[in-house]
Amino acid sequence: MGFSFFLPLFLFRGKNYSCNICGFHAREFLSRGHNYPIIQELSIIGAGKRKVDCPKCGSSDRDRLMFEYFKSNFTAEQLVGKKMLHVAPEKALSRKLASEFQLDIVKIDLRTQGYLFAYDKSVIHGNVMNLPFESNFFDFIICNHVLEHVENVATALSEIHRTLKSGGTTITQVPMSVKIPQTIEGQKHWEAKDRIKHLGQFDHLRLFGADFKEHLKRANLLPSYWTMNNLQLKEKLKLGSDEFVIASKKH
Repeated sequence: MGFSFFLPLFLFRGKNYSCNICGFHAREFLSRGHNYPIIQELSIIGAGKRKVDCPKCGSSDRDRLMFEYFKSNFTAEQLVGKKMLHVAPEKALSRKLASEFQLDIVKIDLRTQGYLFAYDKSVIHGNVMNLPFESNFFDFIICNHVLEHVENVATALSEIHRTLKSGGTTITQVPMSVKIPQTIEGQKHWEAKDRIKHLGQFDHLRLFGADFKEHLKRANLLPSYWTMNNLQLKEKLKLGSDEFVIASKKH
């Protein structure tokens, strides 16, 4: 069910922006994110207060960017029947990928505080640090804005590598700042206010820096970066000016 059940969509209809997930044309999108000082200070990619959520399907700017990545890099024939794991699945994006490309998508989430009732029964309960799947199983794994929440990044990436097929691709978007050379790890004694101050969100365990690619390489995942070069479409879809897709192949 989309957001249209709760919102009078006629208030948002217009020609300024469009959603490539559901096709809605909007005068304005809905707000998400926060304006904490650290976000502005470190120019944290994938964070900040912004009007980017589709009022009809609820897709965010990063959901629409992700869909453009698949459209630009794969044909429907290449993806039909491929197995994908979607960790903490963005609902609208997961539905769109399944219908557009006929991907076989398995969805999983730990259902932690704040997300306990966010998913229906189609989403398996599980932990990315201990994936309940056999090795060499998935062609694709999407794990967006999850690694900043897990206790051990190396363990999570090791599990992603294990369950990916050889040559498979994982997409691991995270909040990150290229202004800091190394990832900032939160301290166990920090309260919510400390995490907001230093990491940009109350439930984050770390803020990734320019070294994020090294985390991937240590897990034998070779990262590549995809950016959207069509600036006119980028503006139409209300995508972040500095966000890019991090896609890594297993080797």
